[in-house]
Amino acid sequence: MIWNLHSHSRFSAQDALPTPEAMVATVKAMGQPALGLTDHGNMAGTVQLYTAAKKAGIVPFPGSELYVVSDRRDKKEKRRHMCVVAYTSEGYKNLVRLSTATHRNFHHKPLVDFADLAELADTGGLRGLAATSGCYFGFVSQNVVAGNEQAARTLLKHMGACFDRFYVELQNHNIDHGDGWSDDTLADWLLNAATEIG
Repeated sequence: MIWNLHSHSRFSAQDALPTPEAMVATVKAMGQPALGLTDHGNMAGTVQLYTAAKKAGIVPFPGSELYVVSDRRDKKEKRRHMCVVAYTSEGYKNLVRLSTATHRNFHHKPLVDFADLAELADTGGLRGLAATSGCYFGFVSQNVVAGNEQAARTLLKHMGACFDRFYVELQNHNIDHGDGWSDDTLADWLLNAATEIG
């Protein structure tokens, strides 16, 4: 079964135009059994996703594409992306708490750092949530393209320990990023690392 976990609706400013209802109609027409909604830094389309998915008979996976920093006290640090989705009722409650926490840490965007995620993991605040390593703009991929492959592997292990379910995200839009890495070569590296780490 193939279905889309990382997707954006009109609630991801400058990234997408469709409503959650239109997205559900499209994936239903394509015969997909589920749809994840991971708008940038928010859960604004969650109720629309849930309502439309239930009517269409597909499984909704509410989520968010988080803005992650190493240390949120460093106001100059570059933000990176990481998707999280709820796959249980407890996960949904934890997703709401996590989203709320990111907005309490707001600095230009809602933020979460690795210490926040580790603390939430220790207290059960990430149970029922699945996470991905992020797109090209995630910490893992950005470490790889910067030549810090060991740091990327360490991040994969750390995030894998924090979340019940953690997946390496592979994307291929046939883009050559001009940094010596294409989507093909990056996807190959990520797949090999995922296989190696388990």
